[in-house]
Amino acid sequence: MIMVNIHKAKTQPSRLVDEAAGGKPFIIAKAG
Repeated sequence: MIMVNIHKAKTQPSRLVDEAAGGKPFIIAKAG
């Protein structure tokens, strides 16, 4: 499982959507 911070989620949303569509789970963390 991948953990990304909120800044990365805001700047790279399409990458996260592609990973989720491929079945890769991830967590968006506020601090860390």
